[in-house]
Amino acid sequence: MPVTESSVDISLRRALGLMLESNDTFATNLLAILIHTYGVEVIDWEPETLYVSIINDFGVNVPDFNRDKIGALTTALTTNQFYVSFNIFHNVCDALTNGGADFETFSPLSVEELSWGVVEVFANDPPEEGDGSRSFSHSVAQYVGVTLAEHGLYKSFPPLSFAEFPDYVKRSETVMADDALLFGAASSRQTTTQTEIMDYLKERYAQLKQQCQRLQGMLLKSAQ
Repeated sequence: MPVTESSVDISLRRALGLMLESNDTFATNLLAILIHTYGVEVIDWEPETLYVSIINDFGVNVPDFNRDKIGALTTALTTNQFYVSFNIFHNVCDALTNGGADFETFSPLSVEELSWGVVEVFANDPPEEGDGSRSFSHSVAQYVGVTLAEHGLYKSFPPLSFAEFPDYVKRSETVMADDALLFGAASSRQTTTQTEIMDYLKERYAQLKQQCQRLQGMLLKSAQ
């Protein structure tokens, strides 16, 4: 039976609906689906309007897990709160990495979780050199610095180069500089942990890229 335009459209919407329901879909692609369907103005819609429209158009009820991802990425892209508010930065990173962010209680995040939050936001809206509006505030930078220190890291690295370390880390560096054995052990731990984090980010970014390519392929096929 020949494929008709309507059957392609139905097939695409079914596939997109499954992505909107899946906990494995990255925030980047959830938002891409919405912008493709409703236009960029969708980012200004009230949540109730958005999710009723999705039910009507895709026949699916987006789970809270993915609603948090969409809300987090939208907040990071449309306001400066990701950069200036410690709480918003924390919640955005939590939602983008884990989905289902808990806005009632504070649970410390890992270096990997903070790193991925920054990576995915930057992937959608790369900062331009000299753009002061997207400089991280001291409260955010200090939070990241404390998190790094608590994981045995005393030097920042991309994507968390903006971290500001507490004074006790600076004092520890002075002590370690006078003890070759201690300095060597700390340096080895830093290298090992940093490598593990970068490997995690590379793997997750590869998954995002693959998912983006699959979504793009679906949309291009439907347009033919």
